[in-house]
Amino acid sequence: MIQLEDKLLFLCAKTAFNESHRQQLYDLCRGQTVRWDTIYSTARRHGVAPLIFANLQQCNPTELGLPQEIINQFRLCFSRNISTKAYIAEKLAEILAFFEQQSLAALSRAWFSWAVIGNFGLL
Repeated sequence: MIQLEDKLLFLCAKTAFNESHRQQLYDLCRGQTVRWDTIYSTARRHGVAPLIFANLQQCNPTELGLPQEIINQFRLCFSRNISTKAYIAEKLAEILAFFEQQSLAALSRAWFSWAVIGNFGLL
């Protein structure tokens, strides 16, 4: 049987989190003792903590029984993710500018396709 924390994790790991998902989340948490530390550590281990945090921000933490300490951990992970993505975007822009400067437009597109999409076939 699927644990409550796993159900919550699956529910919160949606890229199109909507009102229906939010209501399901409230319903699952109502009257339950949720191990939010387990949800956080699992989300972090699987690389979805920033997504989970973004979706949890659409909810009332009190209704979920979400402790402030866990919110802070999610927020820190979210902030680090933003910083990392900004750094990567900056470096990508520098590399692409270099390729363009060297008149290597085709190589620039190929490298971008590989770096961002992970597939040379999607040029």
